[in-house]
Amino acid sequence: MNEAKRFLEIIKTAAVDAVNAQQPVEFIFGTVIQEENLPEDIPLQIELSQKLVLGRNFFVQNAALEGLKEGQRLAILKIQGGQMYYILEVLENDSN
Repeated sequence: MNEAKRFLEIIKTAAVDAVNAQQPVEFIFGTVIQEENLPEDIPLQIELSQKLVLGRNFFVQNAALEGLKEGQRLAILKIQGGQMYYILEVLENDSN
């Protein structure tokens, strides 16, 4: 019986390690609710949900992060393990 419990714990540990090593991601959308303005010390803010608004420090630095304007919709990857986000692209506005 002891060997069976030990074997089960080894399998559980291996499964958790495998999931963590894959760094799964989730595809989400966001909206720029405040443009960044460095001379006036106004930080970038991106709304992912009504209860979740994030600043620049949560996003992986890339070209899509530069020059974002208020109201722009974004396609974003959420990196599950580290709570980091990657902006894939700025989506076209419905009015264009």
